[in-house]
Amino acid sequence: MGHLDELYAKYRDRGLVVLAVTDEPRGLVDKFIADTGAKHPIVIESGDSMRAYGGTGFPTMVLIDARGRVAVAGHAQESDIERLLADTWSVPVLPKKLAAVQKTLDKGEYAAARKALEAQLAGTGLDEADRKAAEDAMKWIDDRGAKILAGAEEDERAGDAYGAAQGYRRAAEAFKGGETGTKADAALKALLADKAKKREVDGGDLLEKNRAKLRSMKPEQAAAWCRSFVKNFEGTKAAAKAQALANQFESGVKK
Repeated sequence: MGHLDELYAKYRDRGLVVLAVTDEPRGLVDKFIADTGAKHPIVIESGDSMRAYGGTGFPTMVLIDARGRVAVAGHAQESDIERLLADTWSVPVLPKKLAAVQKTLDKGEYAAARKALEAQLAGTGLDEADRKAAEDAMKWIDDRGAKILAGAEEDERAGDAYGAAQGYRRAAEAFKGGETGTKADAALKALLADKAKKREVDGGDLLEKNRAKLRSMKPEQAAAWCRSFVKNFEGTKAAAKAQALANQFESGVKK
């Protein structure tokens, strides 16, 4: 557990949140904190995070990326944290004269924000500092779009069609109406035109859509759903994930 405090201290200023989850009584948790001096937050849950996040043993570390997706479950490495943090960029803080653009940026509507910044720069209402901030924000938007597209393309080359589709979708939505959005749309259509890749994407979509539902089912029902999923999407990465979930649910039934 000391390692978690080390990670928390090292990366919290870059956006890492360390949260330990347990179902043990408050007295034991308080004693643990007193004995170890743990500084990272600890939550006592009434649910089953191990099952929800695909844990296979104690302790299990789960890394959730900036998009709210489980990026790594089981045995995460510090290199995984570095990789995810490199993909987590803080939105630029613009001066007061660009407050309207700031709202658009904060909503993740990057193409619209870029267009608004271009309009501001074409006018005469900005001083030198404001113009510099606008130009820097436009560069940030361009770099952000290129980063998302590059990540999706890398996922596709690595054989992760579902991860690639998620990246293309993200770029298409955030940069709708701009060059990056157009490229993302075209890349997504090309990916889905490949039947094998589309099957991977369909499987990934269906599994993610039903994760919450599975957590609400009885273990035997959830295991049966997962087994049916594996049969329908045999050979896909989504089927492998579903099989791991089925094994966990079946273990719960045996207990």
